[in-house]
Amino acid sequence: MRWLHVAAGTLGVLLLVGSLLLIGLHLSQSGPCGPGAMPCSSAATCIPQRSWCNGHIDCPGGEDEDSVGCADWSGSDGVLHTVLGALTSPRTPSARRVCALSRFPPRCRCDETRLNCRGEGLQSAPAAVQGNLTKLVLLNNSIDAVDKDSFANYSHLQLLHLGGNRLSTIPAGTFAGKRSLLKLLLMNNRLRRWDAAPGELQDLARLQWMFLDNNLLEDGAWPLERLEALGSLEWLSITSNNLQLLRREFPPMASLRELNMTRNKVTRIDEMTFARLSKLTLLELDNNAISSIHANAFVKLTLLKELRLAHNKLRSLPDHIFDSLVLLTKLDLGGNPVLIPGHLFFRLHNLTSLGLEDIDIDDIDTGMFSVLPKLSNVYFKFYYYCSFVPHVPRCKPNNDGVSSMEHLLHALPLRLTVWLVAGFTLGANVLVMSGRAALNDDNRVLSLVIRSLAAADLLMGVYLLVIASADEVMRGQYNGWAHSWMTSWVCTIAGVMSMLSSEVSVMTLVFMSLDRFLLIADPLGRNLMSFGSSAKSVAAIWVSGLILAVLPVIVHWRTSTRFYGTNGMCFPLHVDDPFLVGWQYSAFIFLCVNGVSLLLVALLYLGMFLSIVRTRRATPLAVGDVDVAVRFFFIVLTDACCWLPIAIMKVLALTGVHISAELYAWVVVFLVPINSAINPVLYTLTIPKYRQVLARLGRRLTAACCGPVLTHKWLSPRRQSADTESSRASHSQRAQMGTASAVTLRTPADLDGPGSRKTSATGPCLGSPETPLADPPALICDAFC
Repeated sequence: MRWLHVAAGTLGVLLLVGSLLLIGLHLSQSGPCGPGAMPCSSAATCIPQRSWCNGHIDCPGGEDEDSVGCADWSGSDGVLHTVLGALTSPRTPSARRVCALSRFPPRCRCDETRLNCRGEGLQSAPAAVQGNLTKLVLLNNSIDAVDKDSFANYSHLQLLHLGGNRLSTIPAGTFAGKRSLLKLLLMNNRLRRWDAAPGELQDLARLQWMFLDNNLLEDGAWPLERLEALGSLEWLSITSNNLQLLRREFPPMASLRELNMTRNKVTRIDEMTFARLSKLTLLELDNNAISSIHANAFVKLTLLKELRLAHNKLRSLPDHIFDSLVLLTKLDLGGNPVLIPGHLFFRLHNLTSLGLEDIDIDDIDTGMFSVLPKLSNVYFKFYYYCSFVPHVPRCKPNNDGVSSMEHLLHALPLRLTVWLVAGFTLGANVLVMSGRAALNDDNRVLSLVIRSLAAADLLMGVYLLVIASADEVMRGQYNGWAHSWMTSWVCTIAGVMSMLSSEVSVMTLVFMSLDRFLLIADPLGRNLMSFGSSAKSVAAIWVSGLILAVLPVIVHWRTSTRFYGTNGMCFPLHVDDPFLVGWQYSAFIFLCVNGVSLLLVALLYLGMFLSIVRTRRATPLAVGDVDVAVRFFFIVLTDACCWLPIAIMKVLALTGVHISAELYAWVVVFLVPINSAINPVLYTLTIPKYRQVLARLGRRLTAACCGPVLTHKWLSPRRQSADTESSRASHSQRAQMGTASAVTLRTPADLDGPGSRKTSATGPCLGSPETPLADPPALICDAFC
């Protein structure tokens, strides 16, 4: 019972220390609402971050569910489609006014001086419309050519929509004399050239919008240098073309506010590429092939509010490239293989939306984002990064399968599983250690190895208990404490315990498999280890496991918490993000060390099976043969079911295969620690002799607590008598087996564990002295009794 008291006391101390550290961590934070909470403006009320924009009103004034405040209005997302839809949608019949036009195609819809011929199958532009035509919509027709006469009669034209046709060229003079034109839409054609005549663009001096999206324009095929004549142009959209802007610069355009160049072939941005567009507020350059940007490329763009550089080929950015963009509210750098300097955002005090999707931020720190007080939307590659922005209301992705913005263990099944596995692991291994202490087994080697394995598995139970306790402490406001938790020494120590438990358990299983193999392959015991050599082997296993677990903490001392603090579980499996800090070491542990161990165990068990097959050819099949085969099967099965899927997932993750968040969650919470719960059942609790010890312990505890009467009822004389008769019958049967042979082999005491070499023997699994053993399958059975 001494071991039971010691184990219980150790667990109590660990739980008390961990709880105190977590409570201290919780109380050491400061702030008006605390991290992970948002203040309501209408009252002195704070609500959790998860309650902001969750579809349910929590603030007294309802501002947490305001439709405007909950949307990401940073930048111009959706503006183009909304505006174009309003421009091209026809009025309802009741809203139309009297038509003031004549001689137009009969299928077109007329509304005062507006003519809408959208989707009517026209093959040429109507050139003979009578009246002061101000708006002409020719969207989605089959017009393949226009010329200088197509619109010559429409001097009052304010909007011309030629999108969705088959135009390949805009001839010179097509828009000559269109001094009233305000909006020109030429998107979704096949334009390769625009041959603007000298002075033609000056006639478009009042033009405000020009859309050339989804065409085939290349450098030199359109009048970039002549755009200076468009003195009133405010919005220029030339997305999805073939523009490279090689050694080309935009001319001064005093009114240009928005420039869209998404999905072109721009490869670099020089210092003067956009320098003369001083009034620019929106610049979209995402989905190009930009690999370099001059350090002064944006110096003159002091009014810029939205900059999109996502999905390019940027690998580095100049340190102070955004320093002049003090009015910037939205910045999107996602999808670039770029290294983010720690001070890249220091001058962007007005930034409200930041896109960093698909970017690995190796040196991420809270200081990178603490200088952005107005940040309300941030988009990362991994949920783990959200722990560095606890003050931001909306962070994506908002969970990693295990944790969410609110909880360390976000799903109820995960919480229950952690508590159940932790409880069973602790209870089963404490029983094993206390039972082995009470057993007083003559085979000290076997007892030593089993206790070592139970101690390693016990550490896994303590680790799970720490995680479950941390979840309870931080429940409901996890993201506010996530960074502090993952960078704390409590998390690091918990991670070290889990790694130590895992590796010691794996290496102990290899050692036990090797011992069992030697016992069966060489039943005469010529190659078995002594107690001293076994003790040294166990000590070497623990030292090796401790080195493997502590090495990443020692090597990277200044960032020692980063290896185990890459997720809230403090376990460096690195499946959700396979290339996080220390990924090489994680791959070495879970692929090399554990993979080789699993392979070695499988080979040793295969050798044991072959030995059993050879034995069966020479002797009849006995019950012990079946017992050994079944136990071998379940030992190999449980090891393979635990580590083989983990190794496969690790390889898939390293090769770029996406592992679902739900699968990752169950691997971390259930699959990794399950061996620590199963090992006691396989190696101790299923052994009849150990069950008898547990029964005796139970009777003693019952007698001590409830008196001899209940104990007598619990184990009645009839049951005691039956057990006695069964024991005698078994003794007689096994004695007859033993006397059938003249050859005396190793005794069960020798076979019960590594290194035992007693000369006074007992019978097979019984304890009768000097009982010879001739049945090899029974000999194998004794090896596991």
